[in-house]
Amino acid sequence: MWTTASTAAAGQPSQRCDAWALRSGSGMPRGQGAAKPEPPPALRAGTVTAACCAGYTAGGVAASETTTRAGSSGAVWLVTVPFAVYAIGLVALSTVVPYRPALDDPELLSLARHVAEHGSLDPAGLFRRVPLWQLLLGVGVAGVGERAAVVGLQAASVRGIFGALAARARAGAASPAATLAVGLAFALSPQALLYSRHAANELWVGAFALAAILLAERPGVRRAAAAGAVVGAAAMTKVVAGVLLLPAAWCVVRQRMPSWPRLAGLLAGFAALVLPLALLALAQRGWPLDDTSSFNLGSLDPDAWLAAGGVAARNRLALESFQASWQAGPLSYLAGAAGRAIGWLARPSSLDVLSWIPEYPALLVEVGDQVVFFGVLVLAV
Repeated sequence: MWTTASTAAAGQPSQRCDAWALRSGSGMPRGQGAAKPEPPPALRAGTVTAACCAGYTAGGVAASETTTRAGSSGAVWLVTVPFAVYAIGLVALSTVVPYRPALDDPELLSLARHVAEHGSLDPAGLFRRVPLWQLLLGVGVAGVGERAAVVGLQAASVRGIFGALAARARAGAASPAATLAVGLAFALSPQALLYSRHAANELWVGAFALAAILLAERPGVRRAAAAGAVVGAAAMTKVVAGVLLLPAAWCVVRQRMPSWPRLAGLLAGFAALVLPLALLALAQRGWPLDDTSSFNLGSLDPDAWLAAGGVAARNRLALESFQASWQAGPLSYLAGAAGRAIGWLARPSSLDVLSWIPEYPALLVEVGDQVVFFGVLVLAV
């Protein structure tokens, strides 16, 4: 599921796609976390840090591009003003409603603690998720502790979103006024403020989504390869983010210059990020990507999923459940799946947080979620 921001330039196809990516959601919680562990020798020696370099490199490429383009135009205020508003809002929210674990915090922080304590991916757990986010969180937990790692990564993601918006304004794809309006709306949105307090990775994926389009629109094979690397990092954070290859490829091929070298660079950059991390996950936990999709296909509950044992047994049981549901009535299965998808898209995503933290004002969160989403959509088109 998704949380991101949209750019605000009239008539830009990629901006319309970005606006629809504002939706977000949550996963299934597991256990609750513990205190900051001491970094093990394996981690200090760089066993996992080497794998994390892929994510930080992709983030650095995107940040360098957005900061350079935004800063060179004197449009630093398009980043600093919304980010200051976001920071003030986050501090104010924390004083009114104290933090408590919600969304995917128990599961993701448990995976991060395993990285911090053992220097490797956790082979157990409810799901085998793509590894980049838990590796980045794990390095942060080992270095500065859980809360600082979570808030720091989320703040960097939000800063990256503002940087990408400012860079598009610098390129002439959006007016400074519209860009500032989008930035301020997102800075005070439930998506930014509520999710920044938790370990969910939607903001990180959203920043990479904008950065990928920004890079893919620029000329040159190296920028296309950088866009592919950013998409790869997003896919290794949330596997469904791999679909960003499609709009990125469209941005590459629609340019007047020969597109095949740039398209090859895009795919090479994507593979350069995905393959090493997938092989690391395969070596350390026996599964290269993500097994949540097989769980969602079937009709299993989490207890039955856990009781199945290893990853191969779980996937086999989930596929058997899917086949049984399909054979019982393909049309009814498809209708049920379509109904769940429509309900997921129509429901304000930030309401998921209220299941754990009822102190949040539900009406304000719901209205804010919808106003920001449709407001940014209008500005984008």
